[in-house]
Amino acid sequence: MITTIHDVHLHKVLKTISREIDDGKYTFICDETSIRIPLQLGEGYIKGINFQHGLGLLQLHFTLKEPLTLHYKLDRSHPLRIISCHQGKVSYMFEPEYCKHTVEALHTSLATCTDKFDQSLIFEAGCPIQVTILEIDRPAYLPKIACELYTIPERLAAVFKDVDAIDPFEYHTAYSLQLADVIAQIHDNDLNGLSRKIFLEAKALEIFGLMIQLYVDDYGGGKTSSLLRKADIALIHHAEKTLTADLKDTPTIPELAKMVGVNTTKLKHGFKIVFGTTINKYLREKKLLHAASLFTSDTLNIRQIADHVGYSNPAHFSQLFKDRFGALPSEYVKTMKRKLTVDNE
Repeated sequence: MITTIHDVHLHKVLKTISREIDDGKYTFICDETSIRIPLQLGEGYIKGINFQHGLGLLQLHFTLKEPLTLHYKLDRSHPLRIISCHQGKVSYMFEPEYCKHTVEALHTSLATCTDKFDQSLIFEAGCPIQVTILEIDRPAYLPKIACELYTIPERLAAVFKDVDAIDPFEYHTAYSLQLADVIAQIHDNDLNGLSRKIFLEAKALEIFGLMIQLYVDDYGGGKTSSLLRKADIALIHHAEKTLTADLKDTPTIPELAKMVGVNTTKLKHGFKIVFGTTINKYLREKKLLHAASLFTSDTLNIRQIADHVGYSNPAHFSQLFKDRFGALPSEYVKTMKRKLTVDNE
C-alpha cells in the first residue's frame, strides 16, 4: 500500500493516510491527530502533532498485514527528520536515487534530502513496529536556534542553516539510554488534553537535544564517547560481574573501565543508570551484605571478615557496618545468635 502525501503539516498528513486506510476516519484532540489501524490491515495507531516554530512529532506503533509506504511528494523543501526506531525497522528512500536506508531497532537517524527529491518512508508487514519521527521545518525553526549554532560541530550547524535544502544529509547512530527512555515515555503515558500536549512538546525538544548530543559525542572531536548507548548495557553488566567477582580485591574504577573496554565517564554514568546508584555505593552494599552473611558463621572473627570483604581497617569496617545495619558487628552477632536460639526453641 502506497500513500502519496503532498503536505508536511502532520494533521493534513494523517488525514491523507486515513483516507487511504480507513475511509477518512481519525480523531483530533488538542492539536493531536490519531488514526487507528483497521483490523483488515493490522493493528495499532499513527499519531501526529505539530508545535510552534516548525516542530512536529509523528508516532507510529503498529503491526501491519501488508507493507506501507508513505511517499512524500512536495512542492517545497522537506523537513529535517529525526527517525528513532524502538522496535522493528523502518526504511527511507530519497528519489530519484532509489537508495534505501534502513533504521534498525534501537537506532536513530537524522536525515534530509534536497528540495528536488521525493522521499519515502517504508514499513514492512508482519512484525511489530514502533517508530517516532521528529520533523523540523528549518525555515520556521532556525530563528530559535541561530545564535547558538556556533556551539555545535560546523557540519551539523550547516544542516540547520540549510533552509533551502540544497545539501542532503544523513547521520545514523545507536540509541543512547536517555533517548530510549524519552521514546518510551512518548508512547507509554496516560496524559490527555493540555498536559499531554505540553508533555509531548517537551519530549520532542528532548529528542532534538539528545540527537545533537549523540552527534557531538560521535563527531565533536573528543577522543572517547561519553554517552551510554543502548548497545553498551551488556558492557555495564559485565563490569558489575567483574567488580564483584572478588570482594577482597576489587579493581579501581579506572582499572574496571580498562578491563571491560569503556571509558570511565561512560562507565560511571551507565552504571548509575543501570543499577540506580554509583559504583562505590553499589560495591559497599555488596561487601556489607556479604559480611553480614559471614557473621552467621562462628569460624571467622571481625578482623577476618573485614579482610575477607576488602577492608584492611577493622574500625572503619565496623563503622560502615553500623551505618548500614544499625549495630556494630559485635552487637549484630549477639543479636543474630539470640534470634537463632529463639528460633530453635
